[in-house]
Amino acid sequence: MNYNYSFTAKPYEPFKKVKYMQKSKWWSLIKDANIYLMPKTIGFSNDLQRSYNERKVRNNVTPGYDFNPVYVKSFSWNRSYNLGYDITRYLTLSFNANNRSVFDENQGRIDRKADPDNYRTFRDTIWKQMNTLGQSIDYTHDYSLSYNIPFDKIPAIDWVTGNVKYNGTFNWQRAPLGQSQYGNII
Repeated sequence: MNYNYSFTAKPYEPFKKVKYMQKSKWWSLIKDANIYLMPKTIGFSNDLQRSYNERKVRNNVTPGYDFNPVYVKSFSWNRSYNLGYDITRYLTLSFNANNRSVFDENQGRIDRKADPDNYRTFRDTIWKQMNTLGQSIDYTHDYSLSYNIPFDKIPAIDWVTGNVKYNGTFNWQRAPLGQSQYGNII
């Protein structure tokens, strides 16, 4: 499931209609000051993936010996979030986050008809974990702040351009499942 929304907001410009600022270009730095009251974009996505594999090895060599079935299960939930915010025409912010979670499943066969008790346990376990968003195993976010210096608003140096950017990233990884003694990675 994905959701993205883009706002079409106009900036708040408190000095735009001040009459004495209209007469000279030297006032344009203050006259054109603005701020957006709403973000530009908001979005999130969810991706639930579950795989279930049941294998039964047939014994053709030794009669009377049966192998136990092998169950291979995987259930993960990937979530992404993003926010784009033009604070002013010259100052912009973006934030993106990704989280990957897994769910523990009970042992054995998961079959609603053949084993209703184990299926009910599976369903209850998954719903409890859904309330806590699963066990996070990987989280990453990054952000970017960009400022275009408004030299074009000062007539004496309107031929100069300048830009300042700041970027950052954070990543957290859980210790391998079953090996918590190794610790998490930041």
